[in-house]
Amino acid sequence: LGWKELDFKGRTVWMDCLERLEQWYDGVRVGVEGLKRGGGGLAKVVSISRRVEEEVEVSMGEVFGSVEMGRFVEVFEEEEGRDGFRWRFGVESGFEGEVKADEVTARFVNAQDPSLELFARAPRPMYLRHGRLDFTLDCPMTALGPYYIDYLSILAGKLRFVHRPLPSPTSAESLSLTLPSATTPTRSYIHIYPSPSSFNLTFALSKTVHTNLPRTLELRFSSGQNDITSMEVRLKPTIAGLRLHLADTKSSDISVKVSAPGSLTFGSLGKDSEALIQLPYSLEQSQAGIALRCEVVYRNTALPDLDHFFQSLVRLPSQLPLDVEVNDIFHTDAVYSTFSIKSATGLPLVLASAEFVESTVYAVEWPGLGDGMGLVMRNRPVTLGVKIRRKDGGGGGKKGVALGLSMRFWEVGEVTRETIVQIFEDAIDGSELRAMRRLLVPILRQRLGSVLTAEAMEAVALDGEVSLPTYDGMGWEDSLRSLDVDGRDAVRRWLQAWHEEHTTLSTDLNDNSNAEDYVREVNLPVEVPTLDVVFDASIALETGPDTSLNNSMITKLGDPIMAKLQIDHTRRWSTATTSGKQMPTKARPESFVVEVQANEDVWLVGGVKRKRITLPASGSQAGTDDSSGPLDIALILVPLKLGMHRLPTVEITSAPVEGDTQQSSMTCETRCISAGQLITVVKAQQRSRVRIVEEGLDGEG
Repeated sequence: LGWKELDFKGRTVWMDCLERLEQWYDGVRVGVEGLKRGGGGLAKVVSISRRVEEEVEVSMGEVFGSVEMGRFVEVFEEEEGRDGFRWRFGVESGFEGEVKADEVTARFVNAQDPSLELFARAPRPMYLRHGRLDFTLDCPMTALGPYYIDYLSILAGKLRFVHRPLPSPTSAESLSLTLPSATTPTRSYIHIYPSPSSFNLTFALSKTVHTNLPRTLELRFSSGQNDITSMEVRLKPTIAGLRLHLADTKSSDISVKVSAPGSLTFGSLGKDSEALIQLPYSLEQSQAGIALRCEVVYRNTALPDLDHFFQSLVRLPSQLPLDVEVNDIFHTDAVYSTFSIKSATGLPLVLASAEFVESTVYAVEWPGLGDGMGLVMRNRPVTLGVKIRRKDGGGGGKKGVALGLSMRFWEVGEVTRETIVQIFEDAIDGSELRAMRRLLVPILRQRLGSVLTAEAMEAVALDGEVSLPTYDGMGWEDSLRSLDVDGRDAVRRWLQAWHEEHTTLSTDLNDNSNAEDYVREVNLPVEVPTLDVVFDASIALETGPDTSLNNSMITKLGDPIMAKLQIDHTRRWSTATTSGKQMPTKARPESFVVEVQANEDVWLVGGVKRKRITLPASGSQAGTDDSSGPLDIALILVPLKLGMHRLPTVEITSAPVEGDTQQSSMTCETRCISAGQLITVVKAQQRSRVRIVEEGLDGEG
């Protein structure tokens, strides 16, 4: 006998002795040491291991030969009528005899979120015998993206043979739908993707947004080939501040209820059916996007005792793609507001329509959105000018004061991207690559998000045409490494042919029907600012033949011009008049300072240049104006410089009443009506008569 056979027989006798002595753990330890040395007593070791209480973990590499893991998954065929995939791996065994494996499993971990795991198991009993062992594992889970193999496990008795390929990934690694380079010696990645007929769940933001209400997520279920009898959806936010209002979830297509914190239970969903779910959410602070983890557990009529799983990572932008800036100019009888609609992302938008909604307090007048005004570019906002008037009567209460602005728009980038995706998807559905549609389409959509730049989208907005990237420009080659060699070549040829055929895309931005599916609606409450007092100030000049200023607004340098400063005011824009609430009457009058502001090199102002005025105390009947008659102040203006000059301006500010040390809390605004009026100053014309007397040389005249 050789040393190997002698060691095997000696260990067998040793294990028999330990078994009779009921030293089970020692018997397993001795047997495992023999397996590591290439002994063939696996059946004996497994038999003894069944007597121990806890599992004994053994490294697969120390007992078996090389472990060959499959680099690809095989999606279940549509004829099999179930969701998921199968995966294969193989080992070399030097054991004699045959031992049944109680369990063969593999765990796959999502490369972007390690908390997402997939488990594959052998669907039928497997046996460990001498020679090459090939294992086929089934996974009833639907997922998309790169996963790495965390560990393999073969359980026989209480012996668990484990293979861990490589350590877990570091958080610093950059991961996406594209697999790492083949030259990077990291871990084994497998790109997992579902079949076209499997279950699917997509997330999208609601196309209608009310900024003063919680926003809504739209979950769209697609049963595919499954006749679903029950379904549970587990949602977990992965960013701070995101709150999902599960109790307010609504659907008209399927029954829904909250089963546990973070979970929703749904009723049945027939084969090839869809259901739309509306889930409100809110953010405690402003976020650029929302992110959550989703897992669905469902059962179907084909395999009623088997749980099927679907999992995905959801990332969606939360900020609106447009910004609105408002500028208000108060008049005594109206507020003139301009709304500047800008792109928040730098990508062009098309403003399809805009509508202002009146309130119980305010009426709105505006000419509407004219032709050609709807295109919003990065440096070209759309401006809407409106006139806001107070309605007759009292205030409307807190809820009825705000106006409303409703806008319907669509993003040029989104429409362009989805149009390309739809053309690509239609081509795949009519080709031999239909089974890979849910692998290739998401990769295309993700790549287009970075390829279609703001400059390219502005060209689409102006010219209606965009150049599509080439096969190499899309970076398909990196993604195809997840396919087997034969499949990779077939997909490469098809993609290259598709890109050669589709080099440009033309779209008509004036035809809103092209973007009807992508139109969003944003409803904004517009709070009209309130001011305690609004002043109208105007410098009226005395003109005519008997004055120094003629009707053509021409005067002579240094000639004084008689003028009158007229001041009018109103309280119609105060909080008291707009809210309709009875405000406490102020016992003290309200004091303001009027100041005539002029360029000292141009005008010499005579008269009262700075004056304190006092208005009667406010707080009469709620909803009334409290306005009084205009105030006149005499002025003299002397032009000091030739040319065309604007009249002096008038500024009125609140001030504490004389004798009161507290700063006034009154808010006011002044509109100087005469600020843009021009006066032409010319030189004064003077006539002189000169008499010249000629005298002769002899002195005679």
